[in-house]
Amino acid sequence: MNSNCEFSTTLAPQNDVGWHLRPAGLLVKVASMFESEIIVRCGQRIASAKSLLGILSLGAGNGVRLYISARGRDAQLAIKSIGEKFSADMSTKGATMQESQSGIKNSKPKKHVATTFKCGVKPDAKKAYLVGDFNEWDPQADPMTKRNGCFLKSIKLTPGQYQYKYVIDGEWHADPAAPVAVSALGSINNVICV
Repeated sequence: MNSNCEFSTTLAPQNDVGWHLRPAGLLVKVASMFESEIIVRCGQRIASAKSLLGILSLGAGNGVRLYISARGRDAQLAIKSIGEKFSADMSTKGATMQESQSGIKNSKPKKHVATTFKCGVKPDAKKAYLVGDFNEWDPQADPMTKRNGCFLKSIKLTPGQYQYKYVIDGEWHADPAAPVAVSALGSINNVICV
């Protein structure tokens, strides 16, 4: 994905006090999961979306819209995740989200990319499943096919960064031959950028 593309959204919590500790903390938690630079603007004031103190120092009250922009490899996924999290969160009920993209001439990402996962962790295993961010970590959603001692699964993904693992004969495994990341819960997962 082109790292020069910028994705953005606006958020405005509908509560009595505006951008207090809970919505600001939620924004920091989600933004910190991504590599991209994520900036929050309130009028002329700017802060990093990964800084709780920075967001609170913006002084955004009830109904004040914050403009959030992301630039980097996983920018689109970051903005999508922030919008989804705030749409689902009770403290920001009624939040609005508007997405836009700007970048180098018509550099729109592909809608879906065919991605093949290959796992050779336990070649003698009988069953394996692919689990990750893309299927809500459902341990039976994506069964894999065994060929020549490796398990394979092709799925279509929108561009972005995803964490995943394999469930092999009922046990969860990360592939030591693939890139890894530490999840928000502290577990080791594989990571792929589409």
